[in-house]
Amino acid sequence: MGERSGDAVWMATMKADALLGHLSDEYRVQLGARFDWEVSDEDVRVAQASLSAQRIDALVRGQRKSSVASVSPDGTGPALAGEWDLTSDLLAL
Repeated sequence: MGERSGDAVWMATMKADALLGHLSDEYRVQLGARFDWEVSDEDVRVAQASLSAQRIDALVRGQRKSSVASVSPDGTGPALAGEWDLTSDLLAL
């Protein structure tokens, strides 16, 4: 694992496993609302240095989804709460 802290690796693993559907709802509740579920650049760097390709892919996709969700539907700025347009998600199905 190199120089990465065990805590950073554990956090990246939890986020990746949650995105992959490997964490039970009960375990997510135990981690609580204070656990930062948003995927950061650091999570991706830690994953690339320490985790499996499947977990890396999950975090990269989770980060992309998060960054897309943070843009308003008209593309002019940050999204406001409740402003996310699901049309593109439905079209992708």
